[in-house]
Amino acid sequence: MTTTISENHQKNSQTELKRDNEAQYLLKKTYTCPVCDKTFKALTVKAARPRLLRRDMDMRPVYQHIDIVKYDSIVCENCGYAALSQYFERLSETQVKTIRTEVSQKFQGIEPAGQTYTYAEAILRYKLALANAIIKRGKISERAYICLKIAWLYRGEREIESEDEGKRKKLYNLEMDYIKKAQNGFQEASMNETFPIAGMDEWTFDFLLAELSIECGEPASALKLLSSIIISRTAPDRVKERARELRDYLHEIE
Repeated sequence: MTTTISENHQKNSQTELKRDNEAQYLLKKTYTCPVCDKTFKALTVKAARPRLLRRDMDMRPVYQHIDIVKYDSIVCENCGYAALSQYFERLSETQVKTIRTEVSQKFQGIEPAGQTYTYAEAILRYKLALANAIIKRGKISERAYICLKIAWLYRGEREIESEDEGKRKKLYNLEMDYIKKAQNGFQEASMNETFPIAGMDEWTFDFLLAELSIECGEPASALKLLSSIIISRTAPDRVKERARELRDYLHEIE
C-alpha cells in the first residue's frame, strides 16, 4: 500500500499545527511515586484545552497549538518509574519490588521538566514507560498502547518538519515501526485479555486494530474486522459509521 492514512494527514497546513504557545496549556502537577513514595512534578495538560482540529483514523487527537500526546507519560525523576497516566498508580506489590530492583537501582536520572517537552524528551519518557511495562510484566495491551503513542509522537514531529525530507522519511519509518509493534501487541491482547482492553470496549478496539492493519499493509485483516463491526447488532452507531467510512476508503485505494 503506497499511501497510508497517516500520510494523507500531511495535507494539513503547517500554520495550523504551529505550537508556539504550548506552555500556556500546561501546568506542573505534583505526583507521589508508588515505587519510592517520593513526590515529584511532571507536566500535564490543563483542563481547558485548545481547539481540536481532528482525530486521525487511529484515534490520535490533534489540537491547535499543542500536541497533548507528549504529556501522558509520567516519569518519577527520583527512581525512574514511568507509566502512562491511566496506569501510573496501578501496581502490585510484586511489581513495585521488581521495579525497585530492575529499574531504580540502575536509573541514572532524567532532565527535570522545563516549560514544555520537546519531541525527543517526550519520546524518551514514553520509552522509559515501555521499559517499565516490560520489566514489571504488565499486560501486553499496556505495552501496545505505549507503542501506539510513540508512533503518534513520531507522526507529530514529522507533521511540523517542513524542510528536511531525509528527517521526515526517518521519522516516518520510526512511526511505522511502532505502529507494527502496536498492531502485534493488540492482536495478542485480543486473544488473551478481556474487555475493556487499554480502556477500550470491543468495538472501539476492533476499529483501531483494523486501522493499524491497514497501516501495516494488511487490508484483508482490516476488512474482516470492519465487517464484524458493521453487521453487529450491539456495536454503537457512531463506531459502525466510522467502520463504513474506513471500509469505503479501502475500496477506493484497491
